[in-house]
Amino acid sequence: MTGDAFDVEVQYKLVRYREGARVLDFDREPSGSDPVAVVWFPSPKRWRETVPAWAQERRREILSRVRAAVRGDEWRVFYADVDSVCVDDLECDSA
Repeated sequence: MTGDAFDVEVQYKLVRYREGARVLDFDREPSGSDPVAVVWFPSPKRWRETVPAWAQERRREILSRVRAAVRGDEWRVFYADVDSVCVDDLECDSA
């Protein structure tokens, strides 16, 4: 089941994705004087290891929603794991 109603809240050091009582937090790294921030998403492998069951098979959907909510020149969205960092979080979603 996918969630129809959702909210994305941008805070200083995190981005919170919410569907009712279901919540996922993503780290947001502000960059001092430059307005650009980096939002870190788990790699596909880390996603499977760390997110709750309701989000397990919904990585692409959830990241697309978050990315749309934080788009703009002030944002760069990355995802990282121990082996790689990718400029486009969905482009690297190969696993």
